[in-house]
Amino acid sequence: MNSRFLQIIFCGCILFTSCKKTDKILYHYIDSEHPNIELVDLKKALKVDYDTAFLFSECTNNKEIEMVLGMPYPQKTFIQDSEHKLILLKKHKITYDNSFYYRRIEFLFHNQKYHLKKNHVEYTMWTDSIFKVTLIEMEDGNHLYQLRPYADVVDSI
Repeated sequence: MNSRFLQIIFCGCILFTSCKKTDKILYHYIDSEHPNIELVDLKKALKVDYDTAFLFSECTNNKEIEMVLGMPYPQKTFIQDSEHKLILLKKHKITYDNSFYYRRIEFLFHNQKYHLKKNHVEYTMWTDSIFKVTLIEMEDGNHLYQLRPYADVVDSI
């Protein structure tokens, strides 16, 4: 019984660590593979093609996501406190769907055209895939990367 318990714990650890959140994928792509990068292509970094991206923040549920997407959303979900959900679509089909926290990666949008609201559901939507990367040093010695659509940066100059 003791070895069975250890097998369950081991399998649980593998499952837990194998779940890649969007922030970890992007952070690794920038920090390890391209440390001096100024622009990142989300399509390359996430290895997915998309034509429209949606970013939902905390306290959004699957019915609200369905309403915004204008199509059935197959997952039962409730985005928890401080959590974000990135959904990428290609020709109205979901090609990427992942939740994450702003611990290592933060999306930043200055232009109001990205910030939308539909029936009291606030979300961010974009079609860009090129983002400007800004390194932010944290007080605890760690750092995070802010990603801002390149078109948003150019528009503000």
